[in-house]
Amino acid sequence: MSALRFLSDRRGGVAPLLALAAIPIMGAVGAAVDYSRANSARSAMQAAVDATALMMARAMTDSVGGDPSELARSQFSANFSRPDVQIGQVTATAASAAGKNTLAVTAAGSINTIVLRALGIATINLNVASAAASTFDGFGCVLALDKAASGAVTGQGSTTVALKGCSLYDNSAHK
Repeated sequence: MSALRFLSDRRGGVAPLLALAAIPIMGAVGAAVDYSRANSARSAMQAAVDATALMMARAMTDSVGGDPSELARSQFSANFSRPDVQIGQVTATAASAAGKNTLAVTAAGSINTIVLRALGIATINLNVASAAASTFDGFGCVLALDKAASGAVTGQGSTTVALKGCSLYDNSAHK
């Protein structure tokens, strides 16, 4: 008799439902926290791989030789400082064709979860890739960085400057 009365009573019905829903709600919040940490780490890894690819492509000479993965690992380590991420590998592949050097850099790692570990997911894998290319036409770049220089780069009249695969940067005080 008391069981029937308990089942038919509508008062206080929210508390048992909230108790049943608490575990999935906490799991979803924990998944969001772990996913946000992983996404932040992946963004930092992507920035480090991009910087590595750009630096290495810029430093490449006309001929590609040797294995660039060792230099890629050291450059990546200099650009990436997240102790919560375990980096498994950093690789670089260089190629050269028709005056153009290309470089592909990849990195793989993982981040340990905090809340999802209780649900059986111990790590989240992170993989990023970047590619860069550089061309060499024999012309150099112009870089004027002396702020005290008067007229490090000057132009008069209707000046046109054609820079092939290069840029002009003038940080001098002369206007």
